[in-house]
Amino acid sequence: NMSSKIIENYQKWIKSSSKDMVTVIYSSIWRGNEKMAYAIADGVSSAGIEVNVINYDEQELGKIAAEVFLSKAVVIGCPSFKGGIPPELSKIFSYFKSIGLNNKLAALFTCYEGKSPAKSLTEYASLLSFNLIDSPLEVMYAPNKTELEKCFELGVKIGKEVNIQKVN
Repeated sequence: NMSSKIIENYQKWIKSSSKDMVTVIYSSIWRGNEKMAYAIADGVSSAGIEVNVINYDEQELGKIAAEVFLSKAVVIGCPSFKGGIPPELSKIFSYFKSIGLNNKLAALFTCYEGKSPAKSLTEYASLLSFNLIDSPLEVMYAPNKTELEKCFELGVKIGKEVNIQKVN
């Protein structure tokens, strides 16, 4: 039953028991962002941290928010959209803000053509007081082997940050 599931999730949120987990959300037109998302996720899990990858075009807002809420860190991938961020993603940011989802460890990435959305992405993330682990990872057109290795390394770095927070 959906509504009992929502209530259950809210109760989890109220406890604010974020797990040692990382959620990667992305959207991908030509699979570039998808490849980056999974390379980052591989890096996270190689650091021994549970990771969860969600294509935000295929998942409802409440579910995305629930997963992010329960995570120590969130990684957000953005496809190109006229040099800014697509409406679906800005909707996600607004929703996060409206439910008070902020102060998460975060990392950003984009695979784009034309103009990079990295600047807009960073501005949106700062509205939520997300604690950025690194500057956004930007790839033009399609990620090559070296760029995917950078994604993996970013994942490892995120995993390590989550591990450090475990101790504190």
